[in-house]
Formats: sequence, structure tokens, C-alpha cells
Amino acid sequence: MMPDFSIRGAQLREALENDACDAKLRLNSYLHFALLNPLLSRWRSLYCRFIRPVLAQASGERRLLDIGFGGADIPLRLLRWAQADGFRLRVTSIDRSHKALEFVQTQTWPAEMEFLCCSAEHLLAQGRSYDVVISNHILHELGTGDLPAFLQAAEALAGKLVLFNDIRRSACGYALFEACFGPILRHSFAVSDGLISIRRAYTVAELRPLLPTGWEVRSLVPFRLLLLRRKP
Repeated sequence: MMPDFSIRGAQLREALENDACDAKLRLNSYLHFALLNPLLSRWRSLYCRFIRPVLAQASGERRLLDIGFGGADIPLRLLRWAQADGFRLRVTSIDRSHKALEFVQTQTWPAEMEFLCCSAEHLLAQGRSYDVVISNHILHELGTGDLPAFLQAAEALAGKLVLFNDIRRSACGYALFEACFGPILRHSFAVSDGLISIRRAYTVAELRPLLPTGWEVRSLVPFRLLLLRRKP
């Protein structure tokens, strides 16, 4: 039986949010995210359309913040694309999960990347700033009461652009995701958590009235939404 998609499943929780979840399945999940994101998240298109123009306007070393890095495949791709375009970019990636930090510490990363276990508010208290602030799949984890402070911190940290890329809740997206990836990506939480994420996700109509002045929300194909704040 299909779940009810008329309202958010805000009470649902994903396995990876539990630090006590199975370590092998957690590791496999991070590895599977690196397979799913290039297929579904459209970061190459978003980089070309929104991020690259901001980097082109800056001079010297540019700074990008990724909130909620997970397996860190997305910030790595963004760094490589920026370097291929001739930009000097330093990437800071943060996540509140100690398990995510433990995972990235087992991998080898370019010197231009740093990983921290902290919140955006923590960086703001340190007086940090970035040209671009991004996140992938964070919005659906936030309740309506958490959104204002989160958006305020991200906007304060960003000199030019905030770009939040997330899932848009839909029954069709849920069914297709389960059918396409359920038989393939086994022995991880990637699919089971992904299905929960879809049920927890916002729609454009739900997000729009919650946004402060200056923020935009757009639909993206397939079954995604984009939240952005551009500064002059």
C-alpha cells in the first residue's frame, strides 16, 4: 500500500540518523550515495547555472561551504569542476554526525577540503564567511520550526549565494525510486532511507510561505526542488 503523500511524514526518521545503526550498512550507504547523486541530484547543472558565475566574479581564493556532507561526494565534485574551470576554491564541509566525520576520515581528500563536525551556527559564531553555501538533502530533515534559524544562519554565512538542493515529495517519485534502485542498491540504507526522505520532503507550495524575503523556491526535474538566496 502506498503511503499518503498529501502531508509530510515529518515524524519519520531515517536509519542513518541513529548513531547506533549497523556500521557496515552505514558505510555502504555513503558509498551508494556517490552513485545516486550524479543520477538524481543535478549538481553539474546547478554548478554551471548558479555557482560558476559567482566564482567567476570573485578573485583570489574562493570559499564554498557544504552543510551536511554525508559521504562528501558532492563537495568533491564541485571542487573538481571549479578547478577544471581555473578557479582556486577552498571547500569547508560540515555535518552534525560524528559517524559521517569518521567515514570521511577513512578516505583521502584534496588539500583544499576540510571537514568539521559542527553546525552552521557554530561557523557563524566563529565569524566565518563563504562566497557560496550549499546543501544536498538537508531541508527535508528540518521541521517548519527549524527552518527560520537555519536559513538565517546560511544567509549570514554566504556572501553571494545560498543553494539548497532537495527532494520534492511525490507519489510518482517514490514509486520510481523504489522500482529503479530497490533491486540494485542492497545491503545499505540508501533506498530505505531514500523512501523515508521522500515522505519527509516538502513540496514547493509548502515551502513558499515559510521563506523569508529574498528567498526563492523552484521545482526541478526529476522530483526535486531548489531553494536559493542570491545577493547582489
